[in-house]
This record gives sequence, structure tokens and C-alpha cells, in this order.
Amino acid sequence: FGAGESSAGVHVGHQSALHYTPFWASVRIISGTLAALPFKVYERLDDGGKRPQPMHKVYALVHERPNEYMDWVTFCETRMAHVLCYGNGYAEIQRDGAGRPVALWPLLPNRTSRRMGSDGVPYYEVRTETGESIPLRDENVLHIKGLGFDGYTGYDVISYHRDAIGYGIAVKEYGARFYQNDANP
Repeated sequence: FGAGESSAGVHVGHQSALHYTPFWASVRIISGTLAALPFKVYERLDDGGKRPQPMHKVYALVHERPNEYMDWVTFCETRMAHVLCYGNGYAEIQRDGAGRPVALWPLLPNRTSRRMGSDGVPYYEVRTETGESIPLRDENVLHIKGLGFDGYTGYDVISYHRDAIGYGIAVKEYGARFYQNDANP
């Protein structure tokens, strides 16, 4: 998923791309900046306006703590980093018995895919480490999409820019070997 050899002869995958400092810095700056923005819940008014709803149950999920293990900044930063690398960020929406959201759980983008059922209803397929496939209903997945033209999924950024990232990595490695060899080619 997204990994392969660039035209510069360097293997570029999601992990190795993050070892390239300019790519890391861009992902870190964008995801960190977005995570620092205030996320609020609003009520839509009949006149087209909106009113903040800080007492709404979902407010705590998108402003403070999406689940018992993560704060909002970590959750948001991670989802955005997934979007910037994989083109998509996913989270499962855990609901209570009344159907109200009570937690958001991150899903790995390399194990999550949007599918269309034979009945025409979209759903998400999540693959576990053991290879098991778990279907999740569309309304139970928060899907943050990057740039894409079908409206359903974002493009895998690493795949689309493998050659540019690979070129940068190759230049970095060449420079490191050059200086390691006392500046002798």
C-alpha cells in the first residue's frame, strides 16, 4: 500500500517518506497547526445561522477527549498526518444504546477501505492484523478525505509523489556518503 521503488532507485513507503526531513516537516507543521485550531459544536438555526453548543455531548469528543486514551490534539494530529500521507484519515464512531456518539477510535488508513455493498449502500472494511475483515456501517466512520476526484477517497500522497520524495532521499543519502568518505566521490 503506497510503497515501491522510485525512479531514483530508492524504496519509498509511508514510513521511509517520513524519514525525509522536508516531508516530515510539512506533515508535522500542517497536522500540528490543524490540531491547534478550536473545534466546536454548533446548532443550526432556522434562519441559517448557528449557535455554539458547548454543553452538547459531542463537544467533549471534538474539543477535549475523543476516547479514554487520547486527547483531542493527539487524535486530530494523527488523523491529519494520515490524510497527508495516505490521503485518508479514519476513525470509528462508538455509539451508546441510543445511537449517540460516545467515543472516536482511530483506524489505520492502510487497513481501512471504503466499499460499496451489492445493495448500493457504502460501508467501510477494516482489516485486522490477523487478516480478518470487519465491516463498519458508513455512519459509524468519521472519514477525513484528502484531495481526490471521486468524492469518496483521497489520493495516496506517497504513491503520487514517490519519485519526488525518492529523489530527495537519494540526494540526502548521496551527500551523506560523500561526506562520510571525506568528501571524496
